[in-house]
Amino acid sequence: MLIAGAIVPAAGAATNSVIWDWGYNAYGQLGNGCNTSCSNGNFDDTPGAIFFPATRNTHQTIAGDGNHTLALDSSGNVWAWGDNSNGDLGLGATNPGEKDTPQQVTGPGSPNPMATFTFLEVAGRSGNHSLALRCDHTVWAWGEGDHGELGNGGTTDSSVPVQVMCSVATQCPARPTRGIPAAALSNITMIASGGNHNLALQKLPNGAEQLWAWGDDANGDLGDGGTVQENAAVRVSQIWAPATLTEITAAGDNANAGFSLALDSTGKMWAWGENNHGQIGNGSTTPSFYPTPVSSSTGLSTILHIAVGGSEVQGGHSLAIDSNNHVWAWGNNDVGQLGDGSTAQQLSPEQITGSGSKNPKIGKTFTDIAGGGYFSLARDGSGNVFSWGNNTNGQLGYATTGGTCAVYDDNCSLTPQQIPAGTINGSVSRIEAGDSFSLALVG
Repeated sequence: MLIAGAIVPAAGAATNSVIWDWGYNAYGQLGNGCNTSCSNGNFDDTPGAIFFPATRNTHQTIAGDGNHTLALDSSGNVWAWGDNSNGDLGLGATNPGEKDTPQQVTGPGSPNPMATFTFLEVAGRSGNHSLALRCDHTVWAWGEGDHGELGNGGTTDSSVPVQVMCSVATQCPARPTRGIPAAALSNITMIASGGNHNLALQKLPNGAEQLWAWGDDANGDLGDGGTVQENAAVRVSQIWAPATLTEITAAGDNANAGFSLALDSTGKMWAWGENNHGQIGNGSTTPSFYPTPVSSSTGLSTILHIAVGGSEVQGGHSLAIDSNNHVWAWGNNDVGQLGDGSTAQQLSPEQITGSGSKNPKIGKTFTDIAGGGYFSLARDGSGNVFSWGNNTNGQLGYATTGGTCAVYDDNCSLTPQQIPAGTINGSVSRIEAGDSFSLALVG
């Protein structure tokens, strides 16, 4: 997931960081060289560092997907590891199978035609495909394609990156001086990946803005007013205009339950798509086929950052940080992923941290958030990480001894808890979450 606008780094954080991760590892998505053969079986509840070749051991962004992980190194090259059953890692047809250590997708020495390409961002979110924003501001995708999530006009899986195109060719003219063909989606500044759908924000030279979407649309995932799957990018209704967007994010599962969340320049949130758990935050459980305003709750101030969570099984919860650096949450809460001390779903935003919240963290402020399948993460301004929700696979980064959860009758935390000191705390600059595992940039 790309978060546009600068996420505030922890004090003293370095420009480039080493990746740490923890949680579910049955497909090697932790990148530590083992999966089911690890000492803890197929998961690890203690954060550990991933080591790349010495020349590639600094990173600027990370993304967790369903069962695989993406990273962008400081030279703009994409790396991937974990599940590769649908070409998720982008390594080509001659290099199939899951990988339990980082593999280079692009740049010198890569196995595919992208060897000379460099990238600005990678995105993933509880699906079986990957998304990347190239330095020429075009969008590329690889992996599973049966829902049109690759955006190249087809529904065939691809084990190498393919270019995202526009559904209506005349809406995306060629830019020959930049080597961009006709009908290719270009001038993109932000990307977000859901389970079976994707988003991309376009900024044109004349200052105009357009949000695009493609993939599954069964519940209004694309925000274009329809329910028809789109195999190439279509325009999302710009209901927030004249405001512009500062952040976009998406989530979903493999059962056609995708939704999207966007933040505009006035600090207002917009959401659309599946709403079976109230994840859109408009006070109902009815899906929305166009962007709709998220309800304003008592005490809710201007929003600074947003995040969403979704599961390959079924999830759907949303998170936000307001201008007081307090966390708000709404949607599914079966295993405490909202952090309010209960397992009751919420149809509109409720305050999780800060004065007036329902848990003990009333004095804590946060600068970054991330949503996993059934869990959530937050980082404070000192680089400490807190987590809550499902902990079946150690994704919270600490051991839990039980919890009363509606779906899973085992470990969970119903309120935010700090990952124990001595692991990664005090040095984290960014957090991300996969379906059942967590990621952090440290250093």
